Amino acid sequence: MKKIFSFVCALVCAMSLNAAVTYSVEVPAGTNACYIAGNCTGWSHTEMTKVDDTHYTITLETTEQDGYKYCSGPDWAYVEKNADGSEMSSDRTYAANDVVAKWASVYNPGAAVSY
Repeated sequence: MKKIFSFVCALVCAMSLNAAVTYSVEVPAGTNACYIAGNCTGWSHTEMTKVDDTHYTITLETTEQDGYKYCSGPDWAYVEKNADGSEMSSDRTYAANDVVAKWASVYNPGAAVSY
């Protein structure tokens, strides 16, 4: 009985460990950068790698159940929106290829910041 209990405990622990998960996203034309924020990043904005003008990717140590959102910049002012411009009602969960319909605002990393 101890062996079965130990095996079940080891299996549960192994299933709860993070693994490498690759996020890939298609973004609207004119996007200058893409960030991901979620459980996988401690909800801080992490810049993704540009593949081409409308595709970005990143691999993170996380689980496929973790919630996340995309942003066109390093702040919530650049969060993704639904196609009609409304707020997304919930966080995303893992999909092999995500598509962002629209941004709240498009980040321009070369623009001067005014305070």
